[in-house]
Amino acid sequence: MISSFWSRWLIGVTLGVIGFGALLMGAAFPGLDGPTLALLTLLNGQTPQLNDTLRFSTGLMGAVTFGWGVTLFVVVRAALANPELGARLWRPLTLGLVAWFIPDCIISVSTGFALNVLTNLVVLTAWVIPLQACGLLRRQA
Repeated sequence: MISSFWSRWLIGVTLGVIGFGALLMGAAFPGLDGPTLALLTLLNGQTPQLNDTLRFSTGLMGAVTFGWGVTLFVVVRAALANPELGARLWRPLTLGLVAWFIPDCIISVSTGFALNVLTNLVVLTAWVIPLQACGLLRRQA
């Protein structure tokens, strides 16, 4: 069973993913791209020039991240509402985050955005801490 504190924590993680997706979607639109440019400057030390290709790819990545966050939100809520279902979902959901984490970190480092690895670690850690604390990542007997 997962406590209400950890339940709210996990919902917060999913909302953070949704918010990050929305931030990246802003790159597609001049005038809404300021937060994305600020983030990219922070992660790389240089302010990028967003041409049409970068606007498309970053905005599209934001849309995928937004959709992934919404999916996580819905599935996490279902898992929290039904512990029996949750017992079958926590490990596969965590595998999905690891499947994102590894290539994202490799790509971040290889493209000059190594600082993004730290933000990835924050997301993964924020996900694993409550699941580990509640024993939800243990194998079922």
